[in-house]
Amino acid sequence: MKWMSKSGKNSLDELLFSTKNREYGAYVHRKDYRKNLIFSCFIGISIMSLLYAAPLLIHWIKGDERVTTEVIPVTLTPTAELMAPPPILPEEPPKVEPREEPPKVATRRFVRPEVRPDEEVIEEDLAPTIDELKEAAPSIVTQEGVSDIYEDYVIPEPEPEPDPEPEPEPQPAKVFTFVEQWPEFPGGERALYEFLAQNIVYPAVARSNNIEGTVVIQFVVREDGSIEDPKVVRGIGGGCDEEALRVVKQMPNWIPGEQQGLPVAVKYNIPIRFILRN
Repeated sequence: MKWMSKSGKNSLDELLFSTKNREYGAYVHRKDYRKNLIFSCFIGISIMSLLYAAPLLIHWIKGDERVTTEVIPVTLTPTAELMAPPPILPEEPPKVEPREEPPKVATRRFVRPEVRPDEEVIEEDLAPTIDELKEAAPSIVTQEGVSDIYEDYVIPEPEPEPDPEPEPEPQPAKVFTFVEQWPEFPGGERALYEFLAQNIVYPAVARSNNIEGTVVIQFVVREDGSIEDPKVVRGIGGGCDEEALRVVKQMPNWIPGEQQGLPVAVKYNIPIRFILRN
């Protein structure tokens, strides 16, 4: 069977959709493809033409606005008529204030003693007397001057020394709350409990009132192992707090804690239990 188009020619679309629904779908798109293509090309050409002609339209609407340049006449003076530059004045040498010459020291010519006959003795070669040397210094020539060039010299007063800076107050050593190696009672934990059991005396008030419980004592183990600043952080009363504090103060030096291999001060808590036994 052959399908013929309206123009009398074979249509591929008619052949492909001979057994399919033609009311919608691909058949409608194929049927309108040529019309849509021509319409799209027309729209594209119109937009490109409008973009191309937009500058000309804008120029035609605004009119011919050309930039005018104002010419300012300038008169040039010939080089021969120019004034000569001012002469360069030599720089004045810096003024040197005249220095006052230091005073001359009175001297008397002193030569090596030599034995001569009286007729050959020259007065200038005579040795100066002791009185003359009191007023003048011995030298190879004789000249007038002052006997003491330092007579007008004033010894300057020494500048006051600045106040010494106060020495910085020594800062207390840092107390660690966590260290690599904790402090330890000599002999270990078992020796600590034995020390507490041997030294604690149950207070009579607590015994008569059946007071039991745990007292927590906090203290600092210094770098040398000594116990410092013991205090009660949790008590039960009845004299138990004071008794626990008394025993802690009697403890021997501990093995100090260490941080990075060095002994340091460490804050330590120790619980002490008070239990009544029949």
